Parts: sequence; C-alpha cells; structure tokens
Amino acid sequence: MTLLRMTGIGKVFPGVRTPDRVDLEVAEGEVHRLLGQNGAGKSTLIKVLAGAHQPDDGEITWRGAKTALPSPVAALRLGIATMYQELDLVPDLPVAENVVLGHEPARFGFTRRRAARDLARALMARLGHPEIGPDREVGRLSAAGQQLVSMARALARDARLIVMDEPTAAPAADEVDNLFRVTPLAYRLWIGGDNYRRGVNAGEYIAARMKAGNIADPIIGEVAGIDSLPLTQERSQGFRDASQRAGFSVGPRVSASFTSESGEQQTANLLQSAPELDALWDHDDDQGIGVMAAIDSAGREEFVMVGGAGSRNMMDLIKADSGVVKATVLYSPSMASSAIALARLLGQAKGIGDVAEHDIPASITTYSAVVTKENVDQYLDVGFDS
Repeated sequence: MTLLRMTGIGKVFPGVRTPDRVDLEVAEGEVHRLLGQNGAGKSTLIKVLAGAHQPDDGEITWRGAKTALPSPVAALRLGIATMYQELDLVPDLPVAENVVLGHEPARFGFTRRRAARDLARALMARLGHPEIGPDREVGRLSAAGQQLVSMARALARDARLIVMDEPTAAPAADEVDNLFRVTPLAYRLWIGGDNYRRGVNAGEYIAARMKAGNIADPIIGEVAGIDSLPLTQERSQGFRDASQRAGFSVGPRVSASFTSESGEQQTANLLQSAPELDALWDHDDDQGIGVMAAIDSAGREEFVMVGGAGSRNMMDLIKADSGVVKATVLYSPSMASSAIALARLLGQAKGIGDVAEHDIPASITTYSAVVTKENVDQYLDVGFDS
C-alpha cells in the first residue's frame, strides 16, 4: 500500500528554487534514502513533509487522500514523525519528559509521570541502551545519546512514517542498526554481518594457534564493545562457545565503547591486570587503534591478537607480520555495495541469479571471513580506513 506520495514539490527562497519539482513515493515497509549535493533541497523537502515548510508547488497524498501539512503538529497527528539533524530536544529536561513531550500521558489533567518514565525506560532498552535512564538530563548526554532519545521519541508516537535528517551523523552505525532491529517493518530487505560467527571465527583461530604452539592452558583476553548492545553479546557468546569447544576459557575481559579512546583506556586496564597473555581478541578495528596504542605503550608483544571488522589498517599490520596482530574477522566492508546491488534487483523485480527463489530474500547475513597473512591480499581492496 502506498503510504505517501509527493508530486512536483517545489519551494522558492529568495533567488533560488530548492527543491525543484521533486516526486517521492513511499510504500509501507520501505526505506528510502535521499541523495544530493549540499543545497539540493534534501532538508527542505524533509521540512515540507514535517509541516515545518509549506511548498509553493506540488501536492501531497497521505494514505490515498490528498492532504495539507500546515504544521508539525498536523504531520504528527497523521503519523509522520521527523528527527532533525538539529535535534528538537529540551536539554534541561530529563529523558522521560523529552520522549513524551507534546503527547504526555495524562489523567484528570495531570501528567502521569510514572507512565512516562516506564515508557522511556522500555524504549531505551529496545534501542539497546538501557543505561540511559528516564531521569537522565538530556543536555548531559553525548550527541549520540541525544540522537537515541530523539529516536525513542519518534517510536513513542507510534508513527507510520519516520523521517530522519542525517540520522547517522551522531550515533555509531551499530546504534542505527538497533533502530532498524526494533522497527522490523521498516525495510523490505535487511543485510548485515554475522556477529555470532565473528566471535566463533575469532575463537577458533585463536584456539588453533594455541594448539599449534602446544599451549595447554592459555590466557585469552577480550576487548569487547558496548556490553548492553545485542551485537556485542552475540560476538562474546560466539567467542566463548568456540573457546569452550577447544577446552579453553576466556578471561580477562573488558568492555570499551567502539572508540579508539575507550579502546586504549580499557586495554591498558586489561594489560595491567594480566601481566601475561597468550591471545587477545578486539571486537572492533576502529577501537583497535586505541588497543594497539595501549599495547605499544606497555611494550607487550608476547601474545597474538585478532581484530574485528576488517579495516585496511589492521590488514596492513597482518600483511607486515611484524607485531602481535595476526588476523581480523570481517564485518563485511562490502555490505553497502551489496545492498545497492540488491536494491537495484528489487527495483527491477528480479531475484538473485542461480537461486531458485523468485524474489530477493527478506534478510541476508554476510559471511564473516578470517583474514590472515595467507589471504590478506584478497581482502585489501575492501578494507576501510580506521
């Protein structure tokens, strides 16, 4: 069913028309991305859809009926929620009050504060961040944390259409992934990495290295990402499962925040608590920059290290084979290219060649390859810069 149709939308500003006669159609269960140069009118089109700007040309149809969006309140009443690049949050208010702002649960004219707090707590847990409590002052949160509150606010309105203006500018990719996990009808096809298999492959590689070196009771360390995220939990579970199958255990373990700064700090703590190590797995190659800085600062080189995600930086270290880094487990860097190719097939109503299915699958999990010195040349072209 067609949810939204914008036809011939134009907006005139002094000396310029932007956007100029834009058409956009969105069906239920679809995700669209607007692409264009700065000044092309992307944000203006979003503001027209949000009711913040009135178009000078064109018409808008919502669920089959021609409509006007005279204000943001009118758009919200129809079920259109917008998350702006400049967040419309009140920094001095707590998370709960921001989440329900404008549609506060009330009884007999009084706001039901407990209901608001319960709703905010539940939504932040769905987004993978239960540590952001309902009483936290929004202005004291990081930019990524504030974006998550804005996401929770949109979900709280039970919107039929969520419009996001550069939603990935502040939060990490993992947090954006969580948004789509809790809105399963927001896409026709989901493509992502195999978090559990990343952990399994890292564990199996380390186990093989330990057995080849006749190390019977190795000390295996782990630098995880954010523990509250399902993807971190899946990676750690796979790592533990593979290690246990080999007869080994994991420890010591620290949790970082997918940043180089946190990676350096937490790895320094791990190295200080473990004067000896045989192996170390770092979940993320970006935070791995800090992990390597801590290792170099401590002058440690007695163990082997496995990275995670597939950065070009780690691949170069693997190829040089002059330090502790011996492998990285991929979080396929080519997923975006594959997604574009699959989107083209969807648009052409085609399936995947050599697969019996007539249609593109609903979800695709990319393989988590293990990149080592023996095969690194095959993967250098897809490595990303950390």
